[in-house]
Amino acid sequence: PPTRPGLILVGCPPEEEHAFGPLLLTLLLRRRGWRVVYLGAAVPVHRMATTLQSIEPDLVVMSAQRLHTAATLLDMASALQKQHIPLAFGGRIFNQLPELTTRFHGYFLGRTLTESLHTIERLVNETPPALLDISPVTEAHRQAAAHFQRRRPLIEADIVRLLPDSPLADMPPAHLATANRELGNDLFAALKLGDVHFVQSDVSWVEGMIQNYNLPAAELHLYLTLYRRAAQTHLGETCQPVLDWLAQQASQ
Repeated sequence: PPTRPGLILVGCPPEEEHAFGPLLLTLLLRRRGWRVVYLGAAVPVHRMATTLQSIEPDLVVMSAQRLHTAATLLDMASALQKQHIPLAFGGRIFNQLPELTTRFHGYFLGRTLTESLHTIERLVNETPPALLDISPVTEAHRQAAAHFQRRRPLIEADIVRLLPDSPLADMPPAHLATANRELGNDLFAALKLGDVHFVQSDVSWVEGMIQNYNLPAAELHLYLTLYRRAAQTHLGETCQPVLDWLAQQASQ
């Protein structure tokens, strides 16, 4: 049974399925006497809102591993801020891109499990320190994210149309759908988080996927070139950062 006062909620933001870290953190906190409610993977923002109607946590802890789930965490952070509930967050993507931590109204847990435990206990035991100023996402990036999301189905349909006449003609449809989904998610997330270059951190994921499918390394270059061709048709100046990033990748 809990031996310390306070209530901590632990889980993952929307679409984040990697829940081992938060589950392990929950078990360790409970062993140290804390009352912890484990919410699991991919917690929708509306479910969190419903939960907060029945309980009043002292702290919410969220873990994001991928760029696109860091973007969904942004929505969760905003919802918690409106209810004046402190958020502590961490995960692999924040270790890869430390500058991402400045986008969130909350406390960074740290790079390791041990640091996370100490941060949580300090936040619940003591008066939380003042939050650092966040780096707001510009209106231009918000508009670019919305524009990209509207045009994204057209880009992906165009890639399917162009594929038979490209060097990637033999790519299985399921592999193409996965590549389109992952790159599209990351481009949208990077714009939503305020810097398209954040996508670079997840390009290695696509490279790993290509290796797992035993495809030539050149497949990534060919795919990005094809994506750029479709994007040039459907994206305007609003999404120029995306076009510039794709041009840079295709030229490498």
